Amino acid sequence: MSSDVPLLPVGTNPPSAYSAPPVRWYILCVASLLSLNQSATWFTFSSVNPNTIHDFFGARLNEDALGLLLNWGPILGVFSAPLQFWLSSRKNGLHLSIVLAAWLVFAGNVIRTIPLFLGATFRQNAFAFYLYQTGQILNAIAGPLVMGTVTQLSVLWFPESERVLATSVFQTSNGMGTAVGFLAGPVWFKGSITSLFVFGVVLGAIPAFCVTPPPPRAPYFILVVSTGILTGVYYGWQGLLQEILSPAGVSEDSVGWIGFSNSLAANLSCILAGRMVDLFFARRLKTAIVVGYAIFGMSLCVFTFSLPCFLWDDPPFDMTNNMPGLVGLLFISGMSQGAISPLIYELAAELLYPVSEGLSGGILVLILNGACFLTIFLKDYLDANVMNFAMTCFIFVVTLVVLLFVKETYRRPLG
Repeated sequence: MSSDVPLLPVGTNPPSAYSAPPVRWYILCVASLLSLNQSATWFTFSSVNPNTIHDFFGARLNEDALGLLLNWGPILGVFSAPLQFWLSSRKNGLHLSIVLAAWLVFAGNVIRTIPLFLGATFRQNAFAFYLYQTGQILNAIAGPLVMGTVTQLSVLWFPESERVLATSVFQTSNGMGTAVGFLAGPVWFKGSITSLFVFGVVLGAIPAFCVTPPPPRAPYFILVVSTGILTGVYYGWQGLLQEILSPAGVSEDSVGWIGFSNSLAANLSCILAGRMVDLFFARRLKTAIVVGYAIFGMSLCVFTFSLPCFLWDDPPFDMTNNMPGLVGLLFISGMSQGAISPLIYELAAELLYPVSEGLSGGILVLILNGACFLTIFLKDYLDANVMNFAMTCFIFVVTLVVLLFVKETYRRPLG
């Protein structure tokens, strides 16, 4: 049987067709640290004495609950494996898998650590229990994305003479995570669960922020972090309108109409602005975003100066009895915010191309949901008018950030 492929003697390496870049070792180290932390995060609750866990987290984390926290690894490992199959078969699939896994592990660590800083009562309640489960679930989903890409990384980045070594290092790092887990809880941190969880957050942050996505990286992350946080805060702020306006003497029905006008304007302008930008601001999305934020900020600035605040008892522009004025201000703010929203998604997709638009938008949604959650959570600890004032100031900060630090580039092909 003949073959066009020349056979080489056993033990002989084929000639290298390219020069392997030194950055391959950096990539291997970052991916290996991600894999190690994914395994250590999975093992966290099992690395500490069950009695210590019970005393710290309360009765809800009983033996069955601890078993489920550990079992999320194999359960989600089965169900998320098809995602890894699909990603690895796509263009730039290794990069997509590693970046997604890094952010899942980091987000899981952050989510499960938040309750630990909010007091014993909170960390032992039912909501905190679900946060622990959510953190472990996100980490578990990342498992196949990391463990299933070991040979893909080695074949893409390493020459034949180093390929088995690279696979060995990457594959072994996941097992090392369990070894680290055995020592981290009882030995390194002497049973301090808070320190153990913070350790996971720190280790998770390194791969999440050090895995280099395709250029341009910085403008994309500046855009989605700043605008994502602001959008999430705004969504949470909408739920605070009763707390903001009721102390100023605005009736419940009036607040309802004000909120309705704000939401209606956002939805209508989202569609209208999309068409206007296609016609008059094609490939000038940054200009449209900055203009929209300027209008958004000015309308909310007047709204804030129309209400009592921690800085003044008598508002400079008292409009508490001017129902049409309040409706108009929040109609304008809703209109401008709604117009900005699709433009951010489009510019984010342009900045991260050729990475999938699904990932560029997905990271934005992740950030805004996290910001919205924190805003709603903080309403029990901060006065609503303080949060309203802070959001108004933050709008102008984000406007300057986008204006000064986001360089728009359009890489997606025309047509």
